[in-house]
Amino acid sequence: MKTETRDRHGCQNCGKRFAVVYHQVDPDEPARTVSAACPHCQAPNRVPVASSAATGSEYWTERIGS
Repeated sequence: MKTETRDRHGCQNCGKRFAVVYHQVDPDEPARTVSAACPHCQAPNRVPVASSAATGSEYWTERIGS
């Protein structure tokens, strides 16, 4: 069963908080580092996501706060 995971991060450019959201089948699945654009300023950030989500680019970012 897939679960939706929301990992919180701080943008390395603007410092605002955002979440990287992805579906994870196995909670022990290894992570891969991917590039994810900050939803506030669009700067690329390197963040870990589940390997299966990274392979299929099945992850997205969401704003936290304003």
